Amino acid sequence: MTRANGPLHNLGPAARWCLTAGLVSDPHPPATLADFQNEGELLLNEGLAPVAFQGIESQTEWQVHPMGQAFYSAAMAGHLRSMAADAAGAKVISALTNAGISVAVIKGPSVARLHPQAWPRSYSDIDVVVSKREFSNAVSCSLNEGFEYSDRSIPQWRWFNLVCREGVNLHAHAGGNIDIHHHVPPWAFCKQFTVEHVIANSIPANLCGIPIDIATAEDQLLIASLHVLNDLWKGKIGLRSWRDIVAIMNSLGGDSSAQAFDSAGLGWLFALVTEALTNALPDVEFESSGVIDGQVPMSIRWRLEALGWSRQTSFSRHRLSWATRLPTANALAYLAGTAFPSPGYIRDRHGSLFNYWKAGWNETLSTRHGSDFRMTTVEDKLEGEQGIN
Repeated sequence: MTRANGPLHNLGPAARWCLTAGLVSDPHPPATLADFQNEGELLLNEGLAPVAFQGIESQTEWQVHPMGQAFYSAAMAGHLRSMAADAAGAKVISALTNAGISVAVIKGPSVARLHPQAWPRSYSDIDVVVSKREFSNAVSCSLNEGFEYSDRSIPQWRWFNLVCREGVNLHAHAGGNIDIHHHVPPWAFCKQFTVEHVIANSIPANLCGIPIDIATAEDQLLIASLHVLNDLWKGKIGLRSWRDIVAIMNSLGGDSSAQAFDSAGLGWLFALVTEALTNALPDVEFESSGVIDGQVPMSIRWRLEALGWSRQTSFSRHRLSWATRLPTANALAYLAGTAFPSPGYIRDRHGSLFNYWKAGWNETLSTRHGSDFRMTTVEDKLEGEQGIN
C-alpha cells in the first residue's frame, strides 16, 4: 500500500495521456504513435479505445496505423453498446417506476454526463440502485420486461444475491444490460454510503425521453473510486474508472471532493486515490492529500491488498477473494456456500461435488503460478465485457 506498488505505478505514456486528455487545461503532449501501438492491448482491454483513437487520429491517418482500425472499431462498438444500454435501461426503469420502486442510475449515463461532450464516455450497461427490501421486486419486474440471467450470473445458492452479492446482472436479447444493486459495491466499505442515501440524494435527468433519477456528481465520484476496487478484483487496472475520477474531481474541485469522501466515512479512500493519481499523472489539477500507510486502518488494508490494490498478490486473482468485499458475517456465508453449493448448481455445472472441488483446486494452482482464472487474453476480455458488463 505504498506509492511504489499502487495500481497506477507502472503506466506507459499512452495510458497516462488517455487518463487526462480533454480533462485538464494544460495537457501533457500526446504520446507517440509507437506508444499507442505498444500499449494498444491494454487500452482496448481497459475501455479507453475512444480516447486512444482521438490520440492517433490527431497525429496520422488512422486508417494506415496498425492500431487505428482496432481503436476505431472498438470505439464504434462502444458507442453502439451505449445506445443499446440506454434503450434497454429506459424501458426497464420506466417499468420499475410504474411499479412504485424507487431507483437511481449510477455509472453509465450518470457518469458520462460529467465528461466533456467532445470526449464521450462509452458504457455497456445501466447500473441502478434500489433498496434491499425492493430488490426482489425490481429483479422480477426486469425479468418480466424480457431481461434474463446470464449463465455467469447464476449463484451457488439463490440467497447469494441478497446475502453474498451487492446485486445481479441481467441481459436482454435485443442488446443492453441492466445491473441492479441493493448495496454499493464493494459492500464492506459502504456502511455509511448506502443506496438509500444515493436514491434520496439523486437528481432528475432524462434517458431516451424517460424521466430518471441519477446520482449526484459527489456520489458518482465515490462510486467511481469504489469501482476501481471492483476492476482490480477482475484483473484490470480500472483505467476507465480512473478517468471518471479525474473528470469528476476536476469539476468539483479538491475541497468538495474531499468533503464527499469524508461524509461517507471514506476519507482513507480519498487519500489513496489522490496519491495514486498525482504520483502517476503530473497534469492533474488537484493535490495529493499526503497519504501514508498508517492512515489506512489495518482492517481495510488487508481487504484492499486481497482485492488487488498492489497488483502483486495471487490471492486477488482467486474467486474466494470475493469474500473480502463483504462484511464479516456475509463473507462467512459466502465461504460456506461456495464450499458446499446447492445440489442443483453442482448437478448442472460439475456433475459431482468432487468435480467441483477439483476445479477449485486447479484454479488455486493456476493463480499461484501467476495466471488469472477470470480472462487472460484481450479477445477473451473483450468478449467477456460484452457478455457480463
